[in-house]
Amino acid sequence: MPGQAQSNARLGYIDNLRSTMIVWVVVFHTAITYSHIGSWYYSDPKPADEVSSFVFLTLEVHSQAFFMGLLFLLAGYFVPGAFDRKGFRRFMADRFVRLGVPSLVCNPANAARLWTADRRGGPQPDSVVGAVHLGRGTATRHC
Repeated sequence: MPGQAQSNARLGYIDNLRSTMIVWVVVFHTAITYSHIGSWYYSDPKPADEVSSFVFLTLEVHSQAFFMGLLFLLAGYFVPGAFDRKGFRRFMADRFVRLGVPSLVCNPANAARLWTADRRGGPQPDSVVGAVHLGRGTATRHC
């Protein structure tokens, strides 16, 4: 059926935009690692100089202003079609597998990190990222 083949066709420009934004997210989080601006799982022990800090700050502020919103917009754009195609039950089951299972695995692991940080008696983290960062400046595995 010609209509069937067309509805399953990928939109190359959307794939390219999504891929570009995902690469940008990786660049953004790498900048946090080296800039010490923001909170992240690992920070480079050597602080950045003033010029580098300014460049990182500019990159981080401008990136955060649009990239997550754009990724959510792209994801939301395809929800009505997926819902119509799959129906309520299959759509919700798929969302549970994609979002629920990782949350069920990662949330207890992150709660254990917070508990461990609290038991150390050190400064209290304000987030999971802060708890992991209390790991004495070492990179740790995370979900």
